[in-house]
Amino acid sequence: MPDDKVKRREQAKIRIAMKQREYKRLRMAQSVQRELEEVAVKQAELEQEGVVVEKALRSGNSEFAHSSFSCICLVKAPSHNKFANSYVTTPFDKQVGKQLATN
Repeated sequence: MPDDKVKRREQAKIRIAMKQREYKRLRMAQSVQRELEEVAVKQAELEQEGVVVEKALRSGNSEFAHSSFSCICLVKAPSHNKFANSYVTTPFDKQVGKQLATN
């Protein structure tokens, strides 16, 4: 009989540990999903601003393009990322930067 009690306690502990791991995975997945949604919104905003800058560059309005470009050319990496506190530039940023430098 005492052996049965010990086995049940161990099984209960195992079930509790499994539930805790499952809840942890769920919280992490929800956190990642929220971050992905935030990134998607930020990407859409940056794409809209990029369209404005491209139109300004094509129309020859370099002062407007330069001021708009300086706002969006550097995108801060998410703080949880291993590249935190670094900035990401894209080939588009470099192309626009060259065009602004020549104007």
